[in-house]
Amino acid sequence: MDVKKLNQLVSQNNSSYSQAIDNDYSEGNKFGIQSTPSFVLGTQLVVGAQPLSAFTQIINSELGK
Repeated sequence: MDVKKLNQLVSQNNSSYSQAIDNDYSEGNKFGIQSTPSFVLGTQLVVGAQPLSAFTQIINSELGK
C-alpha cells in the first residue's frame, strides 16, 4: 500500500468523507441505531450479533406482511 498516496487522498477528500460519514450517522439515527452491529430488515431493527435463525424468522415475518 502506498501510504503517502493514501494520506494525500484522505487530505484532499476530507470534506467529502466527513459529509458521507455524517449522512450515514444521521440515517442510522432515523432508524434508532445506536450501536454496531445493527440491521434494519423491512420495518424491524435488529441490534447485536444474532444467529441466522433470528434473521430468517424476521425476514419471513416481513415477507408475510
